[in-house]
Amino acid sequence: MSGLAAHHVVEGFVLIPEYCPFHQVEDTCAPMVRLLEQAGLLALTPDAPAHPGQEEPATDDSVFSVPAAEISLRRIVLRINTWGRTALDPTIPRLDVAPGDVRSVRYALQALYETVQEKAGVDRQWWRVKERLAQARASLVRDALADAEDDRLSAYLAALYVDRAYAVWEAEIKTGLGS
Repeated sequence: MSGLAAHHVVEGFVLIPEYCPFHQVEDTCAPMVRLLEQAGLLALTPDAPAHPGQEEPATDDSVFSVPAAEISLRRIVLRINTWGRTALDPTIPRLDVAPGDVRSVRYALQALYETVQEKAGVDRQWWRVKERLAQARASLVRDALADAEDDRLSAYLAALYVDRAYAVWEAEIKTGLGS
């Protein structure tokens, strides 16, 4: 058994290490894959990439999975209620987290934008926050030709802009208006 010391035993099977081109080391990947294939637990594809980085770009839309508009709007509402109302403008009415009335979200973003514009002056960091809020609101403006997919994309972009406004505030400002 001394010759088997470098081998791995899996329930009676001896796995002899081989060079793995994916991990670029000697290991038991390939023997384990063959064992799983023989057991019917894995199906191999002959055109699978042998090295990282050889993967073909995905051709389906799952790469850019955009959430439903309601999810993005809920994210915006939560950010407005927890950050916008507390740190920026407590006079903004609390928004309902229920599936979205886009118009209410747009009005809240407009109010935040105007508050920041009015009180922040020309401070560079506040200007960046103000512009991200303006971009978020503009993303939610619906045109006559928009469909449900356009609404999903618009709401998602708006949520990203609001998150970016918050990130700039969190990293560079961290104080409320008038502080």
